[in-house]
Amino acid sequence: MITEYNNGAELVERYAEFLDTNKYLTAFFHIDGKLVTEITEKNYAYSAENGGKRLLTMRADPFSVLLFGDGELIPELFNFMYERGCVIDHILCDDAVGAALTDYMKHRRGLELIKALGMDFMECREKTAPTDPYVETATEADLEEIAYCMQHFLVDCGLTESLDKEQIRRNIGKYRIIRADGRIVATAALTAETETSMKIVSVYTRDEYRGKGYARKAVNAVKNEILDKGYIATLNVDQKNPISYHLYLSLGFKKLFSQGEYRFK
Repeated sequence: MITEYNNGAELVERYAEFLDTNKYLTAFFHIDGKLVTEITEKNYAYSAENGGKRLLTMRADPFSVLLFGDGELIPELFNFMYERGCVIDHILCDDAVGAALTDYMKHRRGLELIKALGMDFMECREKTAPTDPYVETATEADLEEIAYCMQHFLVDCGLTESLDKEQIRRNIGKYRIIRADGRIVATAALTAETETSMKIVSVYTRDEYRGKGYARKAVNAVKNEILDKGYIATLNVDQKNPISYHLYLSLGFKKLFSQGEYRFK
């Protein structure tokens, strides 16, 4: 059975207990649920239930389609979505649902999905080293340099989104930076995630300064700040980046699950 909701908050309220079974994986449902205030082909919230199994989806334009639940319900849910003319583009979900979705698109729709970005989700609950005194909090005077770094960050991650400089400006105080030779050489930022965790994002080091420990210092500083606030520190690491993965392990992070952003080839 497919249920259509009047807005995203309605779906989140209906399945609050189910979403809480993995608060990290479903954090965007709570965030995007506030943005989906009316249902259109670009903004929607649906659930599928069959035989005790559940699959939820939500899209808040222009962000990813979110999926959470049992991949066996992919055909039922997506047949309904295609009939409704829903916009279906990049999709964020765990790897098990992603495999079922890729199979459905190939054999039912003749479409090829690729995992454009595969991520391992990690968390840390303890300090492993003191914060380096050379890590600074960014100010608006650093906007252009940080925007430069974030543009290269998008390229490194293989993402095609346009840089939102205004969003960086609004969140400039959340960036932590390290300078060398008179310029910013490494960044890391923090953002809210759940009521008990905060996420480390925008970890970047200029090419010519990599391998010198700058990323470790930036990430460690943000991690310590999050822990000092009483939250759990979390982050996503690109599955194609084993160097970063081992860096985070050495800082006390532990892998919890894998997820991916899937896009049409």
